[in-house]
Amino acid sequence: MDTLQAVMEALYTRLTGDPTLQGFFPGATVKCFLEWAEQDATFPYLVVRLDTASDEFMEDGDFVVDIWDSAGKADRALSIRGRVRQLLYNYAFTTGAGEVGAARLGRARLDQAIPDEEPDIWRREITFPIRFFDKQGVW
Repeated sequence: MDTLQAVMEALYTRLTGDPTLQGFFPGATVKCFLEWAEQDATFPYLVVRLDTASDEFMEDGDFVVDIWDSAGKADRALSIRGRVRQLLYNYAFTTGAGEVGAARLGRARLDQAIPDEEPDIWRREITFPIRFFDKQGVW
């Protein structure tokens, strides 16, 4: 498996497998999309992306979580935001197949509300710095 794919799968599993986060989603299923949500996706949902730049051994970049919700008030979107921050702040991991020797997310460097023209659409974007290396490329 490609290193970037392994990192994305590990982060996807971290978000979608958390029982507390699941509790904010209908049917206890965290809807998480890569880069683009499905057209007419039901709320709430997450859209994630990984933007990286690399040198010889290390990858540095940003893991971005975009939270979307539609409700009369922002409470659920803010609760989702809080749990995502708890799950990812200083999260360190490797992958079982060994593609990623070490990965670590840092403290969110950006956490912003993104206004939407549609009434009752609540959107938050959180950006976490990430650093990881491809174990196979180093050893």
